[in-house]
Amino acid sequence: MAIYQESQAKQAVRLLLLDACRHLQRGKLTYLGLPAEEALDIRALEPVLENAICVDERKAVLDEGRLSIASIPLRARRFVLSRMWQYLRDRYPSEDLAADVTFLDFYGGGLVNDDPFALELAGLRSYFAKHARHPNKTFVLAWTYMPRDKGPQVYSSACEKIVSADKLKLLRKSSGMWARSVAIRLILQKSFEEHGMLAKVFHHAVYKSVMNAIILLYSKGTDQKCKLSLQDPSVLLTAPVCIYEPGHPVPSIVPFPTL
Repeated sequence: MAIYQESQAKQAVRLLLLDACRHLQRGKLTYLGLPAEEALDIRALEPVLENAICVDERKAVLDEGRLSIASIPLRARRFVLSRMWQYLRDRYPSEDLAADVTFLDFYGGGLVNDDPFALELAGLRSYFAKHARHPNKTFVLAWTYMPRDKGPQVYSSACEKIVSADKLKLLRKSSGMWARSVAIRLILQKSFEEHGMLAKVFHHAVYKSVMNAIILLYSKGTDQKCKLSLQDPSVLLTAPVCIYEPGHPVPSIVPFPTL
């Protein structure tokens, strides 16, 4: 029995992720993510993949995932028993493969911990430091999440040491669904700035007013192969959000909150 719930929203995100990968205009990509028992991420991305790094903290999930992709002709397949954030922090830096496409498809995170976002920040720091060693090459990062709204002050306390005071004003005036989205975009923007990276929000979707899916492209320097133009990381605070309502296939385009 599958532990992780499948949905039409997840299916739509995978199609968007495949589209983003194709804009890189290079095949034989390496996937990093939490594909679960049926490995639906890898099946959807199979046309562009050569390698896969599968991470989960449950051995049974990894074992079933291994069987699910047994027939897919991958050159390398890694199955890592670990929490994703811990893997990114401790083991990914020494991994000989660099993920061209990463899918952080899970809802947990900082607000269930005593120190909000501490593990996420450490994992992201290691992740982007590794990718910064590959200049002029575009990578794709997707992150699905749901808000854990315990008040904007919780997000502010997590971000106040890494973002400027004026940007914290944007976070402190946000609440509900927007608070975690603003926090995540601020954290990602800071990561890109620290490594001198260019970035683009390929798509940010909200499903059923709660599930967020953000897909980004980023690179250290200009990638001549990539079909899309990447910009200064400040674009993360201006790119709009697509709100998908049940029964309405065409989303509403909503501006991202600004000061």
